[in-house]
Amino acid sequence: MSTALVRITLLGALLSCAPGAPAFGPSDTGALPTPANIIVGTWNVQGAVAPCGVSATPSPILATVVFHAGGTLSETNTFPLTGAPSPWGLSKRGPGYGTWEYDRKTDRYTYWIRFFWFVNDLYHGYQQVGPIVVALAPDGMSYTGPIQAERWIYDPATQTHSKALEFCGTQTGERF
Repeated sequence: MSTALVRITLLGALLSCAPGAPAFGPSDTGALPTPANIIVGTWNVQGAVAPCGVSATPSPILATVVFHAGGTLSETNTFPLTGAPSPWGLSKRGPGYGTWEYDRKTDRYTYWIRFFWFVNDLYHGYQQVGPIVVALAPDGMSYTGPIQAERWIYDPATQTHSKALEFCGTQTGERF
């Protein structure tokens, strides 16, 4: 094969990977080409939450959410890996995992995320985010919507969880 042909082939391969119009078909994402799978892919999400019903300055959230074909998702955010002070001690959180579904009648997606909390390196409970209902922009490249979340605290004496806090806020997602 000539050097020029190799260069053209490599250029074509590189250009096919360049950002541009979203790819939603099985040859690009592995997802079946159904309306539900338009959300499949990686999203940068920015949001802000505060305790519901309280006049407080919302805390910013920066996250990456991956919507997988078939209705599952994974999430991580910029919470410090070393933890942050909380009323209970040094708090850390794990990665988030969840599910999503598509409502063909309303053309909206609903998703849920759960992640675990640790205080002083011991399991402290979990956070349940959702249901979150969003509609994609017509170009399929962004969405906006509310955030609802609950913090559940674990009691090792009774081996049960109790709801401690509710959070409310807003978010915007942009395709990565």
